[in-house]
Amino acid sequence: MDIPREPKKKRKKYVYGGVALATVVFVTVALGNLKPAAPSVDRATVYMDSVRRGTMVRQVRGPGTLVPEQIRWVPAITAGRVERKFVDPGAEVEPGTVLLELSNPEVQLELLEAERQLSAVQAELVNLRTTLETQRLNQEGVVATTRAQYLETKRNAEAGVELAAKGLIAEAELATLRERADEFRIRLDIEKQRLQTVTQAVGPQLEVQESQVARLKNIVQFQRRRVGSMRVAAGTRGVLGCCRVKRWRGSSNRSGSRPS
Repeated sequence: MDIPREPKKKRKKYVYGGVALATVVFVTVALGNLKPAAPSVDRATVYMDSVRRGTMVRQVRGPGTLVPEQIRWVPAITAGRVERKFVDPGAEVEPGTVLLELSNPEVQLELLEAERQLSAVQAELVNLRTTLETQRLNQEGVVATTRAQYLETKRNAEAGVELAAKGLIAEAELATLRERADEFRIRLDIEKQRLQTVTQAVGPQLEVQESQVARLKNIVQFQRRRVGSMRVAAGTRGVLGCCRVKRWRGSSNRSGSRPS
């Protein structure tokens, strides 16, 4: 006979409980892996615009000390006394803006002395070039004169040979003519060597004097830069800060000031 069985209510309850538990676990894990959401702000408090690369300026109001991002010192190359100040601290300057004007009589005298020496050496160079050219021309004249004398004595000796063959002159006189021609031939060779020596010596002597002129030109340019540096100018755009002045003592025991 058949035995009646009870319905499977407990099994369904277990299945539903397991599904619910798995759903809770899945939702918990998914929520745990989510990244935090961006903070929200009120639309009226923000300004919408496109992003561009450049300098970001931020205005801050409050007590404190304004510190520059970059500090560049403008030193004076030459020591001197401050005569005039053209720009005050806090003013905006451009490249080349004159800040201070110094004075130093010793530097100016050194420039004048260097220019005097340069003028003297240039005059010596002109005189040397003239002297060497005159010596070369004089030697060329001596060579030309000696060549003419040699050719004349040579013709006389050749004529003496013909006359001696005809018995018109003695052998002693012919020998004298030949010796005279040989003498001027040797003198011509010597004068040619002198001309060559004088010509070759022109270049080295001029080079030595020209190097002296170039050296003094460099000294004059350096002294002029020193004089020009006594007008202290800004090298870049910015705001002028403070101006520090150092005491100095020159060789003449006169005190002055040198800005840095």
